[in-house]
Amino acid sequence: MTKQKWLMIIGVLAIFAAGAYIATSGSATKLTSEQKPERKAKPVDLEELPVDWKEVESEEELEAFYTRHIPELPLAREKGVTTSPEDMMTVEGKEGRVQINEVLHGGRQMTFLFSMDLSLLVDEEENYFQPPRIDTVDIKESGDIPAQTLRGFSELDESSAIIFENRLYGILQTQPITKDGETDLESFPIAEPINAEAKTSLKINLQADILHTDPVPVSYQYDPEEHKIATREFEGTYSNDGVTIEPKEFVMSLESNYITLYVKSEDKEFNRTLEGRLQMDDRTQPFSPYLQPIEGEKDMYKAYFGTSPEVPEDIALKIRSIDMKENESFSFTFDVPELGDHERFEKNIDRTVAEKHGTDIYLDRLHYHEQYGMNFALNYRPQDPEQDKMIVGTMNNFNPEPNPKDVSVTTDNGQSGYARVSGSRLQSNVDIQPDLLEGASSATITFNTISVSHKIDHTFEISEDN
Repeated sequence: MTKQKWLMIIGVLAIFAAGAYIATSGSATKLTSEQKPERKAKPVDLEELPVDWKEVESEEELEAFYTRHIPELPLAREKGVTTSPEDMMTVEGKEGRVQINEVLHGGRQMTFLFSMDLSLLVDEEENYFQPPRIDTVDIKESGDIPAQTLRGFSELDESSAIIFENRLYGILQTQPITKDGETDLESFPIAEPINAEAKTSLKINLQADILHTDPVPVSYQYDPEEHKIATREFEGTYSNDGVTIEPKEFVMSLESNYITLYVKSEDKEFNRTLEGRLQMDDRTQPFSPYLQPIEGEKDMYKAYFGTSPEVPEDIALKIRSIDMKENESFSFTFDVPELGDHERFEKNIDRTVAEKHGTDIYLDRLHYHEQYGMNFALNYRPQDPEQDKMIVGTMNNFNPEPNPKDVSVTTDNGQSGYARVSGSRLQSNVDIQPDLLEGASSATITFNTISVSHKIDHTFEISEDN
């Protein structure tokens, strides 16, 4: 996997983590990891460092740096779900030391707070001129934990690291440790509960040098129940026209905030998308319209929502509409551009190509490349925002191999095949392979199924005695 894709995954996970932030008040507390080290770090000339990092003078300032990057950290410590290794790591041939100061094991990622002596970043024979980074966390086999390598990316530039008492302090995020030692960065499954210790080492990339620390014991613990901040149960069920919706639970946790729902349709396929809002005290909070299936629980889903300054007293869930796949279709035809001496063609179009259920379907843009084929975007615009039904995009992003028969393609020279579709409720992106368009001057696109949004406007309350 490329670093760019790993960064995107970490970015998506950071959004979920940000949703877990619950503001806390009070004076800054001393870092759990900041026990007095057995040896002081050797001072260096800051002018020789590869990056002009900010230097702080107190543990309170260091604490502020960490909580600015990890807002949920103080609450995680209060709940006792972080661990603080005691041993410092040596590096062969170097005087400097490295330490994993604290570990927060989350369901979809782990966060390591670490520090390294500045003397590791200054070398008489090498001129380090780029920010260092930690490439991997290497776990040795130990009891319940098999050997494995956790891959992350933490380039320690001016914004992501800080100097305190001749040490550089930074943050590393990786996929979580697993009990089977297998890492699946594509599906990124929720980690299983774990409470074990394993010897751990770091691979530090200094561009001119690769440093491997000696392994030290690190305790890893994760129990999703201990990460929960507040849990409330909804009451009430919506049932109409063969559709049943029953919200189950409202959960705020260190990892993410979400609601769980039971959604069942008797005669239509649920598109796993719906639209609504949470009313929490006097504040309205949107939640993700894309529901995540709960593994092993039929017709059960999670819908994630974002930040909340505190645990609300009054909670209500309003579902405005629900989306269903239906066996209806629409088609349109457009010209395949001649590339001539150019290898690609791009054009903004913005014209209506179809109309169904009071929704104008616009061809927004078209991109054609002789090697990669054609990509175009469709926008869905309801004629009346308050109408009971409207067309929306069909979400296939949950399935790594969407059904290609959702969209079929026929060209004027007799070629036929299928296209891939992805996107959101507001837009569909369609990709057509280049061999299907070879020699064609026009193509007809047929959506064999559509997603229809059905208006509900139903509110569910949290019972007062929860």
